[in-house]
Amino acid sequence: MLILNKSLVIPMLRFLKLTNWPWVPFNWSVARESDRPVINSQYWLDPSEHSQLREELEALYEPWHQSLGVSSAQQQGNIPSRALGSGFEYAESQAYQSGDDIRFLDWRLMAKKQQAFTKWFEPERLENWCLVLDESASMRFGTRTRLKVQQACRVIGSFAFLSEKRQSQLRLMRFSAQNNEIAYSPVWTGRNLFEQAMAFVSNKKASLDIEKRLQNTSQSHLSDSVESEVNAFNTLLQSIPQDLPAGSKLVFVSDFHALHKHAAKVLNHLSFLAQTFQVMAVVIEDVAERELPQNTGLELVNLQGKNPVSLDAQQQLNYSVWANRTFDERKSFMQGCGVKVIEWRTDEKIGELLQRLKS
Repeated sequence: MLILNKSLVIPMLRFLKLTNWPWVPFNWSVARESDRPVINSQYWLDPSEHSQLREELEALYEPWHQSLGVSSAQQQGNIPSRALGSGFEYAESQAYQSGDDIRFLDWRLMAKKQQAFTKWFEPERLENWCLVLDESASMRFGTRTRLKVQQACRVIGSFAFLSEKRQSQLRLMRFSAQNNEIAYSPVWTGRNLFEQAMAFVSNKKASLDIEKRLQNTSQSHLSDSVESEVNAFNTLLQSIPQDLPAGSKLVFVSDFHALHKHAAKVLNHLSFLAQTFQVMAVVIEDVAERELPQNTGLELVNLQGKNPVSLDAQQQLNYSVWANRTFDERKSFMQGCGVKVIEWRTDEKIGELLQRLKS
């Protein structure tokens, strides 16, 4: 049976055949030239792809929205807020208290009960979104169409587009486990919300130095990499903005590489967040992470291209069994914390993501 240690984990798969793709190594027979991810030195997603993504979402939105069976009115959040004033839906009448606005006296109830009552109204509840993009090293892997981080940017764009359509408030977070770095956006709303979100997540300039440091990491540090990533992800969960309203939609877009049954602190924090927010995890996967192509000459190596382990046909099969069990367990861990989980591969299209959001 194939045994993988901490330095030989799923995101570190490499199909060893010489290429000029430092972050997307694969066997030439695995994917056609047109299927390979295109890597830009400055952007995860080139700005030209932003408008293409918006056009794709515009074409898909109305049929998808109508299929939900909901009105096109502004969507509401989970947590109502009480207010006195006109233009709000009537909630109830309560006994008049000093300081209540006399414009909202309930005269009909006063005549019936012979006591002063004030009308209370329930305003529309504004939907709030907080999206978290994971751009850690394990997300910079892909053998089909896009790197995982590139596909994650498309997920962020899709949610930003839905938020714009629903006139919701949106804020973004960018996270990198390698230096425990977290970046926050302002709170956005309005017509250009999609463009602002894409500009925030697509520019990879802040991550270039992280890549260089990673390539120079010594083997002695790799044994601690999983534990450090768990700690970094736990820090991320504790860094969710304190002013995020209860009932907000909190969406993590990641491969959740560091999440396993021994990451108790992470799982506890996920459970805690799920008690206050609507937590969703969009798990980005590459097809090769679950099932290796039936080729000879495949090897597993670490991120530095060292310590290769040759795989025969039986070991490739054993790996696929192990990988699928590991991914399914990870999904079960999150669902057990009250998190809605959606899995999306690097070679899948936006329409497939929207369909899974319906379920």
